[in-house]
Amino acid sequence: MCGIGAIVRITPADAPGAAGSGAIPEAWLDTLDSAIAFRGPDGAGRFRDGVTLPDGARVEVAIVHRRLAIIDLEGGAQPMRTPDGPDLLAVAFNGCVHNHRGLRAELVGKGHRFSTDHSDTEVLLHGWREWGRGLPEHLNAMAAWLLWDRASGRLVAGGDAHGEKPLLVWGDRFGPGKPWTGLWVLASSAEACRRVAKLATGHSPTPDANAARAAVALGYGELNGCVTRLVGNGPWATPGASGAEPRAEHGLVSLACDAHHHPHRLPGPALGTDPATNVEKLLREAVRTRLDADVPLACLLSGGVDSSLVAWAASRDRPDLRTVCVRLPGEGYDESPHAAEVARALSTEHVTIDAGQAAERAADDLVMLIGRLGSPLGDSSLLPTFWAFRAAAEHGKVVLTGDGGDELFLGYDRYRAGGGVGGLARGLRPVGGLLRALGAVIPEGAARSRRTRAGRLCRAVGGDGYADLLRIFPSEEARALIPGWKGGEWWWPESPTAARNSELGSHFVLDMLAKVDHASLCAGVEARAPMLDPRLWSYAGGLAAHVLMPAGERKGLLRAVARRHLPASAIDRPKMGFAAPIGAWLRADTGGLRTLLTDALLGADPLPAAVLGVEVSRSRVRTLVDEHLSGRRDHAQRLYWLLVLAIWARGRAGVTRAEA
Repeated sequence: MCGIGAIVRITPADAPGAAGSGAIPEAWLDTLDSAIAFRGPDGAGRFRDGVTLPDGARVEVAIVHRRLAIIDLEGGAQPMRTPDGPDLLAVAFNGCVHNHRGLRAELVGKGHRFSTDHSDTEVLLHGWREWGRGLPEHLNAMAAWLLWDRASGRLVAGGDAHGEKPLLVWGDRFGPGKPWTGLWVLASSAEACRRVAKLATGHSPTPDANAARAAVALGYGELNGCVTRLVGNGPWATPGASGAEPRAEHGLVSLACDAHHHPHRLPGPALGTDPATNVEKLLREAVRTRLDADVPLACLLSGGVDSSLVAWAASRDRPDLRTVCVRLPGEGYDESPHAAEVARALSTEHVTIDAGQAAERAADDLVMLIGRLGSPLGDSSLLPTFWAFRAAAEHGKVVLTGDGGDELFLGYDRYRAGGGVGGLARGLRPVGGLLRALGAVIPEGAARSRRTRAGRLCRAVGGDGYADLLRIFPSEEARALIPGWKGGEWWWPESPTAARNSELGSHFVLDMLAKVDHASLCAGVEARAPMLDPRLWSYAGGLAAHVLMPAGERKGLLRAVARRHLPASAIDRPKMGFAAPIGAWLRADTGGLRTLLTDALLGADPLPAAVLGVEVSRSRVRTLVDEHLSGRRDHAQRLYWLLVLAIWARGRAGVTRAEA
């Protein structure tokens, strides 16, 4: 886990002074570095270079790195480079190459000479020299990397298919008569891109109005005017390893592996005909490859199926494994008794941390998290996830998680809305107006109650379809909140797997993975998710829904594996999820959240259009606050998201007004 960033400036041959164009200003690098510094407290480094291309254009590059030291503590400093020469390579890397030891042995066998003892970063340098654009095919990694290839005069931006590690890009092309063909900023955070863009151009990037409307309704999305993620979303998500030509700009290349990671390149256990046995073998191997670290390692254990199976597999290879559970306050949120029972069954050294004290600082922590993230994120589990990682940091600098299990093995109720329900939804679409009306009169209960979900389903069928199940503000609510809201084309998945696959490039990467990455880095730990292993994903992700969900049971296949090794309490109980009672905390002013909410949302202009890129109805915001705080309706997630937007906008508004 680290912070990475780069600036690329390309000057055409016919521009004044092109041959000797000045170096990228140090102030830009200072700004880039300061925005990603929290991601890597253990080391910092910079690299500069420049070349003149055959057509006479000049390419200048500068790379910045902030390190969280996990592997090869003494020899893994970055940016890492090869010896000076016309074929010089330099790389800054965020993540972990889980199969780096095997790749190192393979590359040594091919004649490559390594200078570090066992750095996984150095594998990228030699791997690029050996395989070029085919490098991602060989990696079992969570990765985002920036590699400068002097010989070609290009910065190569690469990553894994899931997008576990963030890499954003902002670009500014100048028109006729301007001195540059392009300026590009790439970084681990949108805020880093924005700050450098502001320095370079004199103005902050502004979001597209349509993108802003979609983001406000969804609860995530890019509001900084940057292209979102290199991997998993947007025009930079190019499957270079699949045979297609990677997207290339003059001096810049994007390279990412395809959705199945080309698993034939990755050796693994022999598989048979029984899916449960195959999943067990692949999961054991996935966990084993993620235990390599030169720092203490722990495992987050909620007591649910996913984290419990990861803990089981880890404990087979680490008998001294320490498991950590965070006890959340509030009825229906505390899973610690189940986690303790699993820990006893696995004989792990188990620690339970009470989040009650952490909740007393909820408002301060939320402001800090959004400020560092630099982009608004409406997932309220960001807070308890951060608290969990902060607690785990006292026991391990590397933390294993069960993230990805719900997606891979179809663990969400909404996935069951595909298949037969999807056919019913399509059949009922002509009476969508009646369903919207029915959904509107169904009384809302708690966020997880059956009647709330039933009402949401009715409104979705009568609204924009499946997309409304993912939005914090579904169509009807969005129309009331966002003037000019038009929604999108109605669609409903034909199967649970189609529902899951529709989310992988959006909700999964931009919400779930972004949350885990940010929460873990703010706590100073590296999170590793064995459920995202490419071999496991390739196998289980290719199974039909009826195999993954026998008899319609959520995660039925994974539960079958769990029944072989875990107590029943971890398997045969309702799904709780990892969340906090945000609605109750907002009403009770827990940790100052109600005070923060009213101060932020009831002011004169809490969500300025100049910052958001879209108008938001102040009267509707006030109605939501009043209804929730009075107890008439539950708007917990909607208000949390609006609060996050207001916190983010407050941090941006002063700069934006000054620019105006």
